[in-house]
Amino acid sequence: MSTAYLSDIERGKMPSDRFIGVLANFYELNEDELFKLWGKTPMLAKDEINNNPTLQKTLREISRNAKLTDAKKEELYDEIYKTYVRFAQKLEQENEGREP
Repeated sequence: MSTAYLSDIERGKMPSDRFIGVLANFYELNEDELFKLWGKTPMLAKDEINNNPTLQKTLREISRNAKLTDAKKEELYDEIYKTYVRFAQKLEQENEGREP
């Protein structure tokens, strides 16, 4: 990291994703929170979207649906999250039953 780059960031330039990741790791900070502070999407979320065609398709369809208001989209995303939490809890319970 050059001093010129750090100076640019101090003056308001948007840092690179890599820089945010390095900063979070070095200072043992929550990477997601740092990305949020800079108004950016965390690398892990970007990677998941980039590597998952079904997730891409789902987000594309939601985005293109003119009948969904922003409030309805938020409601839908909340339901998707709740479904994930239930699924993860079920998986955890199944795994607990298999441990010796």
